[in-house]
Amino acid sequence: MESPKRIFYHGSKHEFPKGYLLTPQADGYVHAVAGDEFDAQIRITESILEEQRPEHMISRLGAVFITDNKSYALNYGKFVYRVMPVGKYERSCLWWYIQIENWSAHHVLGGEPLDKQEGIEYAKRYWADDPAPAGEIWQYEFRCHAARIVR
Repeated sequence: MESPKRIFYHGSKHEFPKGYLLTPQADGYVHAVAGDEFDAQIRITESILEEQRPEHMISRLGAVFITDNKSYALNYGKFVYRVMPVGKYERSCLWWYIQIENWSAHHVLGGEPLDKQEGIEYAKRYWADDPAPAGEIWQYEFRCHAARIVR
């Protein structure tokens, strides 16, 4: 997707001035390295997504995350900015991401064996931007290399 005609938002715990260029965080959520179970779950989730990422897609490990839902942006911090992606952006349905998180939680928290094929299928559907199954309503996330704060 190029040159958005829609309005995007970014939620943050940090305050930035108008015009600020948001770039990927080297130590953000997707880079969890600490030793607790939540971080282990995130590492598994992000590693299966990265392993299945088509080469032409923007890596979650090097992305700025934006949304077209202002209320959803509030989940990520008290500061919500209207932003404009710089260059290409891509969309994925978060329902598939949640399925991967649940899949990894069963392994990390529940001690169940990891059925990697199940995680691979969810990851492929995330990258394909497949919609959530009928009856499920979910938010979409957008990834870009950078986004400028416009308001």
